[in-house]
Amino acid sequence: MLNNLKKIAILFITSYIFNACSSQQINIAVAANFLTTTQKICYFFEKKYEKCIISISSDSTSNLFTKIKNKAPFNIFISADTKHANILAKSNFYKNRTHTYAKGYITLSKKQKKIKKQNLKYIKNEKFFTISNPKLSPYGKSSHNFILNLKLNHKKIILGPNINHTFNLINNNTCNIGINSFSQNIQNKIKKLTYWKIPKYLHKEIKQKTIIIKENKNKQNKLFFKKIKNNKIRHIIKTNGYK
Repeated sequence: MLNNLKKIAILFITSYIFNACSSQQINIAVAANFLTTTQKICYFFEKKYEKCIISISSDSTSNLFTKIKNKAPFNIFISADTKHANILAKSNFYKNRTHTYAKGYITLSKKQKKIKKQNLKYIKNEKFFTISNPKLSPYGKSSHNFILNLKLNHKKIILGPNINHTFNLINNNTCNIGINSFSQNIQNKIKKLTYWKIPKYLHKEIKQKTIIIKENKNKQNKLFFKKIKNNKIRHIIKTNGYK
């Protein structure tokens, strides 16, 4: 009898610890372009709030949006645009808690050869050109907008599923040239990779929003959402290539 009571007590304590940890965990869905910056923010947050555990899932904005609509267990969605966060905010299933946390920029990047605006007409002579898929990625949509504005339609465009994939295609020379995010160039500082920061008037502005999807018991996600606005985290965002 005593042994059985001990077993029940152990099971109860184990269950309590598990539930306590689960209630403090924040599950974040983050757009691919903001993954590295989010990891830095989470490191700062977990260091300051030791009891908080953060789990990060990253994909294109469109794919994450679909997962959320299919009831994926995320607490916070960090989108690469405003559209998807606004749609969720208007839904009856989600609270209207959104915040524009950053503005992003795109760059025309190439290995070795320096890029200048006056050389853009020669892009069509490159063997392969890459951008992220406009249907999945807000950065891809902005990249496509830039291509159309300058009439730089390329016959051999390779579409990446997200901006990180596109960056890797350029960096490993799979594609001669392509469009990626300014933040990737700032964060990686890869030798022999040159880039030209595309002016805002040549592409659609990339405003990025975050939204609370589901609250956990200890309200840690509300705290995280609130702290995104403070000066220290704003500094992390700015130094990683965002406005």
